[in-house]
Amino acid sequence: MPMLFEVFLEAATIPESLLSEETIQETGAKLLSPEAAVTAGLSGLPTGDPSKGVQYFVMVAAEHERWVQRQLDHHAGVRHYQAHSI
Repeated sequence: MPMLFEVFLEAATIPESLLSEETIQETGAKLLSPEAAVTAGLSGLPTGDPSKGVQYFVMVAAEHERWVQRQLDHHAGVRHYQAHSI
């Protein structure tokens, strides 16, 4: 079952810096803007609250959830994130 991380970033954060190249290659994680997530067929997504930061999504297989979680925990530009099973 895939996991979808809803991530809120500081405004100056470059979203592509969230995941290392190694993480992307090893896990197949996908970084998605809200618009790209809808285009990819995800519906019913939470609407971002601008006071929480800039919203992005990271989709990854459940088996790699902890790997992505560690990346987000250690990224200075991440204000907050929440994991959702999809």
